[in-house]
Amino acid sequence: MNSIKIILILSFIILVIQDISSNPIPSPVMNEIKFNSNGFILEIIDSGMFTNLDGCFLTSKTDTAYFKPGVPGNIDFFLITQDSLLSPLSINPAGDELSFHSPTMGYVETITFGDSNICNIGAPLASQSICLNDFGGPYYLDNTPTLGLPNDYTNATGTLEGFVTNLAGDTLSGVKIFRKYGSPVYTNSSGYFSFEELSIFEELLFYKTSYPDGYLWLQIWPDSIQMIHVIIENLVGIKKEQPKIQVSDFQLFQNYPNPFNPETAIKYYLPQSATIRLEILNLLGQKVRTLVASQKLAGNHWTVWDGKDDSGREVASGVYIYQLVVGKYRESRKMMMLK
Repeated sequence: MNSIKIILILSFIILVIQDISSNPIPSPVMNEIKFNSNGFILEIIDSGMFTNLDGCFLTSKTDTAYFKPGVPGNIDFFLITQDSLLSPLSINPAGDELSFHSPTMGYVETITFGDSNICNIGAPLASQSICLNDFGGPYYLDNTPTLGLPNDYTNATGTLEGFVTNLAGDTLSGVKIFRKYGSPVYTNSSGYFSFEELSIFEELLFYKTSYPDGYLWLQIWPDSIQMIHVIIENLVGIKKEQPKIQVSDFQLFQNYPNPFNPETAIKYYLPQSATIRLEILNLLGQKVRTLVASQKLAGNHWTVWDGKDDSGREVASGVYIYQLVVGKYRESRKMMMLK
């Protein structure tokens, strides 16, 4: 049975970013979207198909809204808001499908985003936008939105690096790593690999002769470095006892951004399905907010804290503790709200 496992992700740090191009696809209408307290701002570009957007409409998983008459469709980087629609459109920033439809349904374009294996990208954090590569490539997350202007790549790429080993802990050299976009990379003599690319939801295939293929799906985060440890099964035909899950296999990662205002994302990893509790505490150990108290499947998860307590009141600036509890496992980290 194929096996692959992430066991470590390090903190985010600043990188020097270079432009990255990708495989061309048909020119879209939707070019960039940012969510805010008023809903969203959607940037569209001139696809050559529409003089105006009369009869065109947007859909999410739960809602539909038509454009008001006279909204131009032939202006590059034109900004659409709720005021551009005949009725408000409800979109869930944590995960949704936003689609643009022509009047006759002859053209449909969709952005799928959120915590899902079928999404294009992860859900955006505060101050991020969802963009399309100028070269017509994949959708990605961008820490520096350029609404009303051409997209750029400043803080829109991330680096993924790590080691590949077998179950015995031996490093594996010459592992070929296929990427959804870009050329394959190989592990070196120490089992190490590294590559930089746009902040997409990546699909990786780890290939080595005499080993079963290993698959991994994860979000490349913008303006960041992620360190992972990938384990692939031993030689085909050789059975070894699977390692038992240890308490240390649960992971609680540093929130991002930190310091933050008003929102921050908290990520955690579960090696198996479990009932968890994720809480925010003050420095006196008093509970401020319960973010999660439910059963979760194995894998990577994240949730967003909006800086409010259980009563919906905004908390004061200062240092707070977030704590993950899974059975006997308990881990805490500090973060800072800075207004």
